[in-house]
Amino acid sequence: MYAARGKMGGYHRLRSERMRAGLTQQEMAAVLGLSSRNAYCQKESGVRRFSVEEAVRAARRLDSSVEELFFDGCGMDTAANCLKNAKGERM
Repeated sequence: MYAARGKMGGYHRLRSERMRAGLTQQEMAAVLGLSSRNAYCQKESGVRRFSVEEAVRAARRLDSSVEELFFDGCGMDTAANCLKNAKGERM
């Protein structure tokens, strides 16, 4: 999934929202159906990409939107483009 990440990599908004909700990386791994905390940590830190389905699950669990968690202020049009590109669609 193509999304905005911080200068050092990783999804800082996702991390802060997870922590605000009082969830551990292990709990988020379970929400996303990942095999381990380490698998989730690699995604949250930007080493591995989130699938569209994982991004939607995370947003639902954190009472947020995919755009808010993964597309730091780049706007709805850009976010929609990114999601379609991730699915292999063209606008």
